[in-house]
Amino acid sequence: MPPRPSRGLCGVCSLNTPNWCSRCRTKFYCSKEHLDQDWPKHILTCEEATEPYQPPPVAAYPASTSSERPHDAREHVNTSSMPQLTNTPPAAPTTMFAALFFPSLGEHASVVSVYCQRPVDNDMSLCPQPAVDAFLATPGGQPPRYVVLGYALEREMRCPLQIWWCPGSTIPNGTIWHMTSGRAVRPVMGDVLVMKFSSTRLQGYVDASHYDMPDLAELFMAQV
Repeated sequence: MPPRPSRGLCGVCSLNTPNWCSRCRTKFYCSKEHLDQDWPKHILTCEEATEPYQPPPVAAYPASTSSERPHDAREHVNTSSMPQLTNTPPAAPTTMFAALFFPSLGEHASVVSVYCQRPVDNDMSLCPQPAVDAFLATPGGQPPRYVVLGYALEREMRCPLQIWWCPGSTIPNGTIWHMTSGRAVRPVMGDVLVMKFSSTRLQGYVDASHYDMPDLAELFMAQV
């Protein structure tokens, strides 16, 4: 098998870099931030490498006409150019659920796929951890937050909705404004992502769909 290249173009910004995904060792990234940013798309083709890494072969040292013994060819290898393993996200996503995405710069909600990680071993919750950062760009590095909608249209919901939003955002959500015809008590700011719990125990997810829109419309109108 031919040796793997020691450098490549970053999958996000196309910068030439020696850093790659340590899981498949075929996709290059100039920083962990760019690896994390591209992970929701890269995981679709990322296959764990089964063979140990083989570095590029060292060129044979040319025959010397001098009586002086040549130096070991390995002394001429630039070790700084060897690939440095870039860590993949802490836990590879294992499940995927449909969610409703309300982009701030848009007019209509869309159904998107959200990858989820196994719950942390020492976490009391059994619910998978959704990777929502790919959809919610928060200013100042603030992590996305969520609220749980358990009551809507004067009834208790069998499958509560988990509404994620971007704290600190100053951009009005055009999709929600269009959905409520601008009649909400106050505008919702930033992108919004809605996931659906499988039961009131909040320990798992099911797919969200446009059938959940009436419940969300009531919430967005009141802006509780």
